[in-house]
Amino acid sequence: MCPADQFNRSFHHPATSALPLLPPGWPTRTHVIGLKRAEGRFLAGVTLRHLTLPSGVPFSAVGLALGQGTSPLEVVVASMAVPPNTTTLRSAWKARNAGRAAPLVLVVLHGERASLCGPTGDDPPAYIALDCGQVERICREALEQPGRPEQAVPTRRTRG
Repeated sequence: MCPADQFNRSFHHPATSALPLLPPGWPTRTHVIGLKRAEGRFLAGVTLRHLTLPSGVPFSAVGLALGQGTSPLEVVVASMAVPPNTTTLRSAWKARNAGRAAPLVLVVLHGERASLCGPTGDDPPAYIALDCGQVERICREALEQPGRPEQAVPTRRTRG
C-alpha cells in the first residue's frame, strides 16, 4: 500500500465520500504507479545486477549496470518518490563510491524524471529532474565505451 493510500484510509470518514487532501510532497497512487513503470523501462535490455545501497541512503535500489574494461563504470539505478536535493544525491554517491577507483554514476528515478550524480571527483556534478530519456541515453553511451566512459557523462563544463 502506498503512503497516499495509508494516509487516506487512516483519515477517511465513512460519512463522507470525499477523501482528504494529501500533505504537500506526498506521492499519489498515480505517481507511485508511474515510478514503477519508469523503473521497468530504464535501461531496458541492459543487465541490472542486484545491489544493496549503503545504510542511510533514502533511495530504493533498482539495480547496478557495469561498463567494460578492468575498472568498469558503475551505473547505480535507484528510485525515490520525490526528487532528491543535490546534497542528498552527492552524499549517497559518496557513500556508494567510498573512494574506489571505478567511476560511478548514480541515477535516481522519480516519476518521469531522473536525477544524476557522478561520475568522478570529490564534489561530483549533480543534476536534478532531467528527462529520463536523456539520462538513459547518456548512461547507455557511457556503458558501451571501453576506454574512459566517464567522458560520456556531462560535467559542469560540458553540460549544455
